[in-house]
Amino acid sequence: MATSLVSWIPQHYKYAFEACALASLNNGVGNGNHFEKQALGKYTKALSTTFAALRDPEVAKEDATLAAVLLLGLFENITAKTMGMLAWGSHIEGAIQLAKARGRKQLQTKVGLNMFIAVRTQMIIHSLSTSKSPGMDVSWWIEDAVRDRHASECQRLCIKVGELRGEANRLLTTVPRTPDNMEIVIDMIRRCQAQDQACASWCKNLPDYFQCKTATWEDNVPNGDYTKAEVYPGRVDVYNDLWVATIWNMLRCGRIILNSIIVRCAAWVCAPVDYRTTPEYANAARTTVDIVTDVISSVPYQLGWFSKRRDLLERANLSTFACGEDDSSKGLSGYFMTWPLAFIHSLDYLTDSQRTWVRGRLQYIGSQLGVRYALLLTQLNIRIPSMLIFRDGLITRPFGIPGDFERQASKASRPTPSFYASPLVPQHETAEKAKLDQEAASVFTKAMKPSNNVDERRTKTWLEFQHVTTTTI
Repeated sequence: MATSLVSWIPQHYKYAFEACALASLNNGVGNGNHFEKQALGKYTKALSTTFAALRDPEVAKEDATLAAVLLLGLFENITAKTMGMLAWGSHIEGAIQLAKARGRKQLQTKVGLNMFIAVRTQMIIHSLSTSKSPGMDVSWWIEDAVRDRHASECQRLCIKVGELRGEANRLLTTVPRTPDNMEIVIDMIRRCQAQDQACASWCKNLPDYFQCKTATWEDNVPNGDYTKAEVYPGRVDVYNDLWVATIWNMLRCGRIILNSIIVRCAAWVCAPVDYRTTPEYANAARTTVDIVTDVISSVPYQLGWFSKRRDLLERANLSTFACGEDDSSKGLSGYFMTWPLAFIHSLDYLTDSQRTWVRGRLQYIGSQLGVRYALLLTQLNIRIPSMLIFRDGLITRPFGIPGDFERQASKASRPTPSFYASPLVPQHETAEKAKLDQEAASVFTKAMKPSNNVDERRTKTWLEFQHVTTTTI
């Protein structure tokens, strides 16, 4: 019976599943075994057989084919050692195309509905990470695919955020600065503010099982080492289960993106005046700092800190995890926590200790929970939204000769006295951001030498490189 069942399983799905299983096993037991080589062999076979399945119009629409593509994306996340190996995005784009081809019929079965929701979730993360607008209208992704109306409404809001980010990115990197275009950008600010308000309203109208609660407050950092601390000093929140916590953090990242767009648009409109003196920046920074605190407060719960502190959960009248042994390391929770952590790691608004702690949690997920790409994300030295604002400025303002550009960039990156006095931005971050701005200007200057004329091809190449490095997460 078992043999006949195995023989019935489609080969491309079987190979993809085995590749992920072996890769996860390899990450768990460490070096000195052949699991990594075996996993890569299974992955190669999975790619080949999945490609063959996709060439058959009927097989391409089967559940097993979509599942195989999702597993291939998972394999990339748990095995990637270099940024070039991280092909998760291409697999997710493939899964999105398959979901479209499968149509509404896939929603008629429980498996089909669950897989559609899985693709939708990955699509949202991909859209928010890369500034690529969702391929279909919001209603197509949500209609008839509701398992929980509160979670679906959250995803509806986040899909809209993805659309706004894609539109804002095209707007700020293509249109010239004219009075008419300034009105369009100002309208974008208003739309983002309205969407952020809608997200905030979602948080206030939830049933008890969707609420998060503060279980305790912690102020201890063992040996003063933030990289090893399980909890960042402050409050520690608990949730009904891992799924609820993941939905919350998706919305939080969406709100951070909205406020980042608002700051970018304000900087575009008010240039060359320092955008950090605008009320839009002050409000966005304040909101983002609060949201970052919320994300950080959710991490201990998702990474199993409460498994040995169940009394705190009982007092909060909440559960631990939805499946498995509570005292075991949670690879799934680490997988879902990686993106929010990597996302806030890149923000301008973090303090040094927060950034160090977040980097430590990513390293823990990568080394202990088997999600290797978390280690890659700790290597990204980017700051959002300041680097995107710098890029927007390079595109929209006319370029002079290298010497002029360097002087303008140096002048533009110098904070105003009011910024130095602002309590919203840590003082030790000011010098770091100024240094990064200067380094970016220096790289651009070198790209244009030895000629005093702007080489459009080299300029475009450099800007594309900046786009890649600032949309990786």
